[in-house]
Amino acid sequence: MTGLPAYPADWATLFTTLDRRVREAYTAATRRPFVPPLHARKVNDGPPANATITLTDDPDLTVPVQAGTVYELRCLLIYAADPAADLKVGWTAPADATLTWWRTGLNAAGAVDTPALTLADTVALAGVTSASTRQAAQLGGILTVGTTGGHLALRTAQQTSHASDATVYAPSLLILERL
Repeated sequence: MTGLPAYPADWATLFTTLDRRVREAYTAATRRPFVPPLHARKVNDGPPANATITLTDDPDLTVPVQAGTVYELRCLLIYAADPAADLKVGWTAPADATLTWWRTGLNAAGAVDTPALTLADTVALAGVTSASTRQAAQLGGILTVGTTGGHLALRTAQQTSHASDATVYAPSLLILERL
């Protein structure tokens, strides 16, 4: 290949050149620029929802979104909730955005299901045995942002008010890939 440094002269230059060529090839093949996925990862556990059913944005699982853009949403949620409280999840997005989403995890009855949801919907993720038993749920969907950009944030609360914590744990992960 022409233009690449001689082995192993300068690895940083080699990787920079390869990265640029991959981006150029992607852009030529798809006629759109390569845009890396947006992501947010929970680095600390919590904050726990305790005795509240009011949804609040999770500051760690929030990503900026651009106006006029469509994204694929993927989220791995690691959580624990008391069976009497469960964990309620939903989303915040710009006012003119639409979101069609789903979740695979335990519902409030303790059964696995995958409902189709909209931005206005919330869903309960069941607690199994105690507020300290960690579980996982997958969330996914398609976000279409209208003329106003802003942010997409996961919102959490307890489904039923209870003294035990409902907690989202690290390393829960939110990824948005531009389509």
